[in-house]
Amino acid sequence: MSSAHDDDGLDAFLEFVEWQLVREQVAARTASSPGSFRARELRPVFDAGQVDALQARTAEALALVRADRTPDLEDAIDVDDLYRRLERAERGPGARELRWLAQTLQAGAAARAAVAGSPALAALVTDPDDERDGPALDEALARDVLAAIGPYGVVRSEASEALGGVRAELQGAREQLRSRLTSLATRGRLVVALAEPPLGEHEGVPCLRVRPDHVRSVPGVVRGSARDGAHLVEPEDAQDDYSRVRQLEAEELAEARKVVIALVARAVPRRAAHTRLAAGVIQLDLHLALARHARDLGLSPPRLSDELEAALGGARHPLLPRDVCVEIDLGISRARRLLVISGPNGGGKTAAMKTLGLATALAHCGGHVPAREALVPRVSRLIAVAAPRSSVTAGVSQFQAHARDIVQALAAVRPGALVLLDEIGQGTDPVEAAALAQAVLEHLLREDVLVLATTHLAPLKAFAARCPGAANAAVDLDGQGRPTFVLTVGRAGRSFALEVARAAGMPAALCDRAEALHGGAE
Repeated sequence: MSSAHDDDGLDAFLEFVEWQLVREQVAARTASSPGSFRARELRPVFDAGQVDALQARTAEALALVRADRTPDLEDAIDVDDLYRRLERAERGPGARELRWLAQTLQAGAAARAAVAGSPALAALVTDPDDERDGPALDEALARDVLAAIGPYGVVRSEASEALGGVRAELQGAREQLRSRLTSLATRGRLVVALAEPPLGEHEGVPCLRVRPDHVRSVPGVVRGSARDGAHLVEPEDAQDDYSRVRQLEAEELAEARKVVIALVARAVPRRAAHTRLAAGVIQLDLHLALARHARDLGLSPPRLSDELEAALGGARHPLLPRDVCVEIDLGISRARRLLVISGPNGGGKTAAMKTLGLATALAHCGGHVPAREALVPRVSRLIAVAAPRSSVTAGVSQFQAHARDIVQALAAVRPGALVLLDEIGQGTDPVEAAALAQAVLEHLLREDVLVLATTHLAPLKAFAARCPGAANAAVDLDGQGRPTFVLTVGRAGRSFALEVARAAGMPAALCDRAEALHGGAE
């Protein structure tokens, strides 16, 4: 059920309810790459204050989304990682990294403007510890960086007078070199050795293109090969021109670095503020994604209950298409803290249980809930045991795996937990399984937890019917033997094994014999 790093059972719960697919739904609605990463790592939190803060932010984000007043956060990045890159002395200050920083600062400014009337969101991008003129300094830095550095991290010629002058000289030197090479290419002794066309480039510097079988007849330095096999040669007769070009290239690099270093020097003192701002922008992106998720899927804001109770009206599974999903009503509380769901395979027992699990998890992430009305319990933990599976390679039988999962779940139980038990007691003798499952449920009833369990075992249905604090719930088939997916609380469901077998094409004679053996009773 869980790993050594999952002592609280949350990872197993999230896997059981297919949480990763919900994460992907949210991630698809983020604007930035870090926001998408954050969405894919989304996990419920259980501190009441944190949950309330998350819900307040998502509510404000939904108002912005509906009003089409969301800021452009696409270019935001994690600047903490960016500053670590800038610290790598062997690479030198990075122009690309500075541009990314500037784009993030611009996203932060856009975010501050957009959320000015939204106090919960504004707190994400407003730094009370920052100096008064900090935002103005950042906006000026962002403007200067974007004016100095182009989209691909190239320092613009306009960034400094010295850089512009060196580049003008460099362009002239390259043109002079190309003219010299053109003149050389017309000399009789070289014409035979050169490929067509006779001139090429290596790393932006003009070269002669020499045929492979004549490379020794052109004195100079071979810099590489072209795609057609021609050698790229810097001829000896033009070495003074090459030296001048390389000298100017070094000067160009030095002047560009001066521009970047000066901008880095302005940025570094603001590192802590930039890191906090970027983190807030990324968190804002996540809440805007949760808001779009709520808008697009028609989700409702949850009411969080401190009384350990849930009441979902018109609830549906968020991973199922809305136009085909059957809505259900589901309630559970301390007075009826165990709900045993029974009925046919494929009838929606597990889906109903996952619906409550996903609603609770979404609420504890700041998300909205797939229901018309949603009262969701504040829980301390989310725990699940999936239907048992055997593992031949691990040498574990179905029931052994199930028993281990239950042991781990019981160890993780704490007051205020929500516990989901799928097909409890499966994989062994049904009489013994029912007895063990009942003992587990009795134990959980003594704890201050909410429990949903699915089963086909008749003794568990009988137990739920007579036990204080427990109740049955049923899913059913219609007159044509098709699942209705409707959940009815207050009665046990039939498994309809024979009906399902007939619908699957089991020979009528076998089904008739089975019905006779069964005596017409469940």
